[in-house]
Amino acid sequence: MNPGEGKEKDIQTTGEEETNTSLGTGEEGDDVIFRITGILTGGNLWNTVLTAAIVAAGLAALWSGLSHDKMLVFLSFLLMGLALVYIRYPNAWANIFWLALAYLGLFLGTFIMATWAGVSASVTAAGALMVFLSLWLSFGFLVHVKKHRDSMADIRYISLGIWGLMLAAFVLMSMLSGIGVWLWARGGGLSLYLWSEALIVILLPLLLSKAEETRSGFLSPGDLTFYERKEKCPECGAVLSIEHRVCPSCGKETVFKWCNISEAYTIICPSCKTEVLWRQRCSRCGERLPDEKRCPHCGASAPVRLWKLRETG
Repeated sequence: MNPGEGKEKDIQTTGEEETNTSLGTGEEGDDVIFRITGILTGGNLWNTVLTAAIVAAGLAALWSGLSHDKMLVFLSFLLMGLALVYIRYPNAWANIFWLALAYLGLFLGTFIMATWAGVSASVTAAGALMVFLSLWLSFGFLVHVKKHRDSMADIRYISLGIWGLMLAAFVLMSMLSGIGVWLWARGGGLSLYLWSEALIVILLPLLLSKAEETRSGFLSPGDLTFYERKEKCPECGAVLSIEHRVCPSCGKETVFKWCNISEAYTIICPSCKTEVLWRQRCSRCGERLPDEKRCPHCGASAPVRLWKLRETG
C-alpha cells in the first residue's frame, strides 16, 4: 500500500466512526451561510466574545484617555485589554509589543516631522528616520508571519493578501494619528486622531488573529474560507476533505487533505514542491515520496496511522 492511501483503521480507538472534518461536502447554501458566520464568529462564540471585549476595552481606554481626571479609568481599561489579548491570543499575544513599537515610531515620527518641518532639518530627519525604522519593523512583522506560515508546507491557510492590506492600513492609521495630534496642537479638532485610533483598535485583533493561527499551527473550521473548503484534488479534481491530526511527537495539530475518490492523502513533493497524491512516487517529477508524514512544527516523522484525529465534541 502506498504511504498516503487508505484510512488507518487503528485510528478509531473509541469505536466511533471517523468524523469527516471536511466542510466542503454540504449544500451550496450551507457553504455560503457557513462562510458568513465563520467571518463573524471565527467558528467559536467564546473567541468572538473575547474579540469584542478587546475592541470595547480599547475604545473605552481611548475615550477615557481624553480626560486627565480619568487616567485611572484609562489604565484600568488598558490593562483589561492587554489581559484579554493574552487570553484570546496565547501563542501570539507578545506580537502586540512588536506592533506597539511600530505604532509609536510611526506616530511620533510623523508628529515630529509635521512639527519641525521647515524649522529644523536635523529634527525633521530624525522623525523621518523613526518612520523609516517603523516601516521596516512593520514589514519585518509581515515577513515573520509569512515565514512561519510557509514553514507549514502542507497547510494552505487564508491568503495573506487581505491581512497585508490590514497591516498597511494599521501603518497608515498610525501616521494619521500623529498628524491628528499635530493638527490638534495647532488649534484644530481631534476628529482625525480619534477616528485613526478607533480604527487601530479594531484592526489590532484582526492582525493578531493571523499571527495566532500561524503560530498555533491550527486553523479552526470556522476560519476556513469557502475556497479552501472547496480545494480540489490535484489529479481527479474531487473536493478534498480536511482533517486535523495530532503529531505523535509534539502533540501539535497539522492539516491532512484526503481525496475520497482516489482514496489517498495529498502531500507536497519535497523535490518539485508540487501538491500531489501521496503515493510511492510523485506524479509530476517521478521522485520517490517519503513513507512518513513530517511534522512542520517539531520535524519528527511518523506513519499516518500514528497521527490521531483531533477529537470533536
